[in-house]
Amino acid sequence: MLGIITERFLQLQFFPEVIYIAAVSLMLITYGITFLADRKIHRTGRALSLAYFLLFMGFGISNSRCEETGPPGIIDADSVFVSGVLISDIEEKENVYRITMEAEQWLVHDSLFTEHRNLVLFIRKDSLSYEMYAGERWCFGGRMKGIRNNGNPGEFDYADYMQRRDFRSTLFVDANTIVKLSDLPHGKLKYLPQEISRRIVKRWNKTSPDLPVLSAITLGDKSLLSHETKSEFAGSGAMHLLAVSGLHVGMIWWILDLLIVFPKRKRIFRFVKVLIILGILWIYAAITGFSDSVTRAVTMFSLVSVAKSVSRNSNIFNTLFLSALILLLLNPLRIFEPGFQLSYLAVFGIVTIHPLLSSLFTIENKFIRRITDLIFVSIAAQLSTLPLSLLFFNQFPVYFILTNLFAIPIVSVLLGLFVLFSPMFLLDFHPEFFSMILLKITHVLNQGISIISSLPGAVIENIPMNTFASLLLIVVVFTLAAFAIYKRIIWLFISASSLIVILLFSSAIRLPGEDRNGISVYNFTDCTAISTFTQSKHTTYIFYQDKKPSGFVYNYLASLKTINLHSSEFLLVEIATDVMDSAVYEGLTCISDGTWEIELEGQHILICGSCREEECEVIMESLPWDVVVFRTGLPFYQEEDIEFINQPVIIADGTLKSYELDHLKGIYPDLYSTSIEGAWTGVSGI
Repeated sequence: MLGIITERFLQLQFFPEVIYIAAVSLMLITYGITFLADRKIHRTGRALSLAYFLLFMGFGISNSRCEETGPPGIIDADSVFVSGVLISDIEEKENVYRITMEAEQWLVHDSLFTEHRNLVLFIRKDSLSYEMYAGERWCFGGRMKGIRNNGNPGEFDYADYMQRRDFRSTLFVDANTIVKLSDLPHGKLKYLPQEISRRIVKRWNKTSPDLPVLSAITLGDKSLLSHETKSEFAGSGAMHLLAVSGLHVGMIWWILDLLIVFPKRKRIFRFVKVLIILGILWIYAAITGFSDSVTRAVTMFSLVSVAKSVSRNSNIFNTLFLSALILLLLNPLRIFEPGFQLSYLAVFGIVTIHPLLSSLFTIENKFIRRITDLIFVSIAAQLSTLPLSLLFFNQFPVYFILTNLFAIPIVSVLLGLFVLFSPMFLLDFHPEFFSMILLKITHVLNQGISIISSLPGAVIENIPMNTFASLLLIVVVFTLAAFAIYKRIIWLFISASSLIVILLFSSAIRLPGEDRNGISVYNFTDCTAISTFTQSKHTTYIFYQDKKPSGFVYNYLASLKTINLHSSEFLLVEIATDVMDSAVYEGLTCISDGTWEIELEGQHILICGSCREEECEVIMESLPWDVVVFRTGLPFYQEEDIEFINQPVIIADGTLKSYELDHLKGIYPDLYSTSIEGAWTGVSGI
């Protein structure tokens, strides 16, 4: 792990062979001294530990370099034709269909060449009349763009997230270029999991509002979940139930262990039973897309099951770390996935903190002991994942214990029935009846989660957290656990020191700034988003045409509460640009059709879009503008047509078409383009 992290952030120039040579030399010297001096090997154990540590650190560096090297491939092109094999089934989004493929043949500017690269394809809903499945071979044409972040402050690093999955480009498909080359190849086990998942889903009632949650819990498909459903599960502390994890795999393993019966006397039968169960579990992991949580869980169950089949007791910590080692050897960049980090922290917290909580009470009644165990497991998992949860989601679910007491038994029943009913779906044996049962149980779960999330004070939101504070908080949690286990004062000292640093750091980032007045122009393609902020108020204006922006925009703007700690009041003003309105909204004035003025502390910001050229000239020459923001639809005037009273900051936002941006660059060579340079922020007098 340290080798992967070192290579990722420090990018050392020397070759990992240097570390290998140092490790092997240390091992040879240690064994030589042991042999010549006739010492016990345990007396040189520290030197050997250091040698093995260096050896595995070298493995981490080497493996990371193998994953990250390679040609970047085609990134941007106006006209591209690609052919290849679909990796996934088609996924429905709000306005488009999304699908992934492994492109093999490329036609770019009359040049045909072969290069295997993964692509994300977007197809307009009105352009597609075909069914597409993983394993089929297709040809597409369209405009290709590299996957890049918008450059807005504090946003999720989507480009890095996709690059870890070997996706660097997206293709926006033209409707008349879609050609099917071949069907799904027969006899290929590689696409069997998708086929099984597809057959099961086809048997379910697609009109049911509970289908998205059922699909997420059983098959790991969260593409159908609405923003409201995700918010309810997150607010109640049940978001982990939507990600197939150790809970789901454990329940399926338990059901299979009950259903598959072999004679217990001979070891060969026990071994065959383990192989069958593990085979089904790995097929299930493939159906769910090999997510980090389910892959980790299946790997751990595989190691424990094999150990038990050969009559060996396995240490849970060794099993946990061995599974992590195997997964990181296969894909070292997996360590940076939030799901990987949260799942391992949760398991590590359960096996360390849960026994401590259980030892506080001695309960004889089995039923009450099961309930308390469930509570203690929930507390242990929540405590261990709290630092990363605050870092990723900036909120804390207050009623997480109540949620787990209600939801986990229901999810367990749901998964057990899903395992029993799956053959019925695959064989098409009265699937309506069995799907009705699953959907009814899911409906009860949804109703309960909705009630819990609507309770007063269900969520503490907008909790500020950064990586440094999160790491220190992890140290606090587990050093306190170590102190409770080993009773050594050093653990308490480390925990207290880390907590003091967190408190000091938190005080520093919360200090109010006297001169934090300013403006931010964000980078979005479907709207113009501008914020003005003072010590007490943060106002965001959204300018859109035809339809409102995507939920992604609103989610990001809501997250600004955790970025700007100085403002206590947050307002959102939405303006439909195709509606003429002369009203004033929180410092915003509509000057004419397509132009608006924002006034902040005596400074003037002009937003110019689809207005007439003569109006644009008069408005620009009327005031000493401090900032001028151009959005799509601007008039094509020339440089000599307008003379500003002063020299404003010229900003071109992300809504501009490429030809509009080129026109502005010809007039203002020094303009700031958010689509190229990211969001722009002016503070303290702009």
